Amino acid sequence: MSAVFLRLGLFLLPFAFFLLWLWLVRRLKQAGGETNPRLEKAVMLGGGVFVLAYAAVLYFYAGTTERADETMRYVPATTVDGEIVPGHFEKIPDN
Repeated sequence: MSAVFLRLGLFLLPFAFFLLWLWLVRRLKQAGGETNPRLEKAVMLGGGVFVLAYAAVLYFYAGTTERADETMRYVPATTVDGEIVPGHFEKIPDN
């Protein structure tokens, strides 16, 4: 159950940062203060980098996880004729 909340929290984190940034900019404009265009660009760039890094982590995490049940065993990565064979799961033969 905690894994679900962790994944949900990580998913919602970029949206929370964007909403916080949006709230801060609107509050500055309502107070009559001018926003610095360079600061806005830096914040947007930082947010964009954060979102791209977050997307990369999710992409590689989803691509590297493989599930197996009790009828499977893990075969570690090996080299065969100079080629790397990645680790994988195989069905356990019935005896």
